[in-house]
Amino acid sequence: MVGQKHSVALRFDKATDSKLAELRARLRDLGLLVDKHEGFPHITVAAYEDVDIDQLFQWVESFVIKRSAFEIRFSSIGIFPPSGEYPDTALIFASPAHSRELVSFYHDFHEKFDEFCGGIGWLYSMVFGYPVIHSTIGVVKSDNVQKALDIAFSSLDFGTTKVVAVEVYAYPLELVKRFEL
Repeated sequence: MVGQKHSVALRFDKATDSKLAELRARLRDLGLLVDKHEGFPHITVAAYEDVDIDQLFQWVESFVIKRSAFEIRFSSIGIFPPSGEYPDTALIFASPAHSRELVSFYHDFHEKFDEFCGGIGWLYSMVFGYPVIHSTIGVVKSDNVQKALDIAFSSLDFGTTKVVAVEVYAYPLELVKRFEL
């Protein structure tokens, strides 16, 4: 269907989901988040425009059937600086260490459908070539970045977690199908 947008996300185990959701809630309760995004903790692998959804499902299923759940380790917190139409905000994120398994998973997934990445998925595509693999914590006003980082540093244990599933969403956050690893 023309105009349809979809995203593909890695999902974590329940314990990590809870920790990251609690961190977002704490930042929101303190008035530090400016985004109203109520999303779930995840790592976006790809985002597509006008991809055939049945073909995407077939690709995801054939891709994950060969893989098992795997561990990642959140090793740092990063910031996408203010830019574009929101010059007074920054996005903070948890950054996993770039293990061979995670990077291979990410890059290998893009063997198909990169031509459908378009505007919403350009930064995730291999054509772009410089993906920042991350799990968004939230968008904060620039003058609140340090306070938000202090809270994130004290809230996250930077331990290992498991990636347990790959999910396909109608853009931005309507779950269409889940594939267990």
